Amino acid sequence: ENFENRAFRKQAEKICELLNKKASKVWEKDQLDIKVRKICKDSAINDEGIMYVDYDEETQTPINEIISKNDIYFGNENDSNIQRQPYILIKQRMPVIEAQEMARNAGVSEEKLEWISGDQDTFENSGEASKLELDNMCTVITKMYKENGTVRFAKATRYLDIKEDTDSGLTLYPIAHMIWEEKIGSARGEGEVRGLIANQIEVNK
Repeated sequence: ENFENRAFRKQAEKICELLNKKASKVWEKDQLDIKVRKICKDSAINDEGIMYVDYDEETQTPINEIISKNDIYFGNENDSNIQRQPYILIKQRMPVIEAQEMARNAGVSEEKLEWISGDQDTFENSGEASKLELDNMCTVITKMYKENGTVRFAKATRYLDIKEDTDSGLTLYPIAHMIWEEKIGSARGEGEVRGLIANQIEVNK
């Protein structure tokens, strides 16, 4: 609205330059080129590629994590528009030590940290190798939903709430969701490989 103001335009150009530099630094540090290729491959083979963006308060930078389709649950599995979902659940397997540190940073008392304990709930993990965990691991669930135009979220393990229900201030779910092809009535889409499976079975026969 005030772009015609010469003094403002000079200041705005400088701010945009700094923001672009920061974005480039985050992109390079987080190896987002590799992650974008991985998401494209996931969507071609497994129907959808998903990235969950968390935020590191200490370094004030985004944390971009690729999520397996087995680890995200939609409130409405028939709607491919992520932003219309009534709620979204994200499951993350992580070492108990890492979950305890997350809880500590969220203000959980030292006494309650013992409630975060390891388990063997790996039956839903994708890939056979992921079912053989070497560290003491636990499941952390993040729930997101929208209320009054903003995204609220909470984090919890089986026996402990790591983060109580909090208003993030975001207006959009922090999830990038790529589906290879739209599939009517499905939030998951359909990948390039899906249609080739039946043909391959016939060739094998």
